[in-house]
Amino acid sequence: MESSLKPNVWTSGFSRLCVGNLLFYAALYMLVPVLPFYVQERFGISLTLAGAAVGLFSFAVFLGGSFNSYLADRYSRKNLFLFATVVVVAAMAGYVFTDTLT
Repeated sequence: MESSLKPNVWTSGFSRLCVGNLLFYAALYMLVPVLPFYVQERFGISLTLAGAAVGLFSFAVFLGGSFNSYLADRYSRKNLFLFATVVVVAAMAGYVFTDTLT
């Protein structure tokens, strides 16, 4: 007779991973509506140019998404997530040190 026990998917590690991903992407996507106003105020540029800067930011975010599956299969997911988190935090912290739009 076969056992009808199903594996427990919702482990504590998986739940923490889900919450971490939710918070990570929420922080990233909350930046998108605020970024044009920040760029416009900080650099004194037109709203059109600020919109173009946000468009490039969004394009860069979505462009990287196409490689996520490949990277997740090729490398350790834990190390990949930690590396990506460090890169995104460093990029967001870099906004403080920018002097020009380019």
